[in-house]
Amino acid sequence: MKNCSAASHSVLLFGLIMYSSQAISSKLDGYWVLNEQETEKLRTPLDEKKISLPTAGRMNVSVMGIPLPGSGGQTSGGFSNLNAKQPELLRTKSLKISSSKETFQIHYLDLGEDEQIETLNRGNYRGRTSTWKASKFEQKYKTTERKVSKKGSLRKDGRLEISVTIKNKKSKKQITKRVFDPVPA
Repeated sequence: MKNCSAASHSVLLFGLIMYSSQAISSKLDGYWVLNEQETEKLRTPLDEKKISLPTAGRMNVSVMGIPLPGSGGQTSGGFSNLNAKQPELLRTKSLKISSSKETFQIHYLDLGEDEQIETLNRGNYRGRTSTWKASKFEQKYKTTERKVSKKGSLRKDGRLEISVTIKNKKSKKQITKRVFDPVPA
């Protein structure tokens, strides 16, 4: 009789552990659509005099597509001449958020197939540090070219406010904010 009772307690405990690792009470879970009017209110005007481009004033010289040394053709510290893409949060107009205890997924519903899902893993995972609670999330990472911080939080009016900060080497920090409305279920 004791073995049966211990076995049933083990099954119950295992079930509770599995359920708690899957479920998290998140107010962010669900579908969201860009609110262009609210986003425009948060837009800060650019001061053209203060923006400096990393390659401004440099001349690139190449022979048959190969940059000559000292001509500014290759950026120092970088592995590629390709420009980094803007984060998906700045390009999407509709998204779906789903979270569990260990992962936070953002589904970009209107982007290409290879960019549709971003999974944030709790803590430091592959150079990206991610945290989330019931009403906010944050991810930070840096590459050889820039530092990126993505934050999202639920506002008092029930909207999701996203803030993306990008600090490129040799240029001023850029902060972009966007506002998303919840889509009723």
